[in-house]
Amino acid sequence: MSERKFRADKLYKLVRYLVIIITTISLLLAIGSFSRLTNLDCSKQYPPIGNDYIHFDACLDEQTGYRDALFNNIKIAILLPILFFGGTWLYKYLFPPINKSK
Repeated sequence: MSERKFRADKLYKLVRYLVIIITTISLLLAIGSFSRLTNLDCSKQYPPIGNDYIHFDACLDEQTGYRDALFNNIKIAILLPILFFGGTWLYKYLFPPINKSK
């Protein structure tokens, strides 16, 4: 069995790249949701005819889904980097490296 060393710097780089990739994907999904949300106009697409609001309600549900997806993706894209890089900074601030030059 081979001896493996745990290297914190490699783990940090891996998690940093994952945070950047997830943030980028979340931003792209938020842009897509915003584009779909702005192009969706329920009153023009499905005007209610008499008492028939079935298609209009379905369009409003679709609009609500795009809005929820937009806000969730924006929250992930903003909070994930703040939590990761802020936590890293806090850890380095609270536990500074030990100087071995004494």
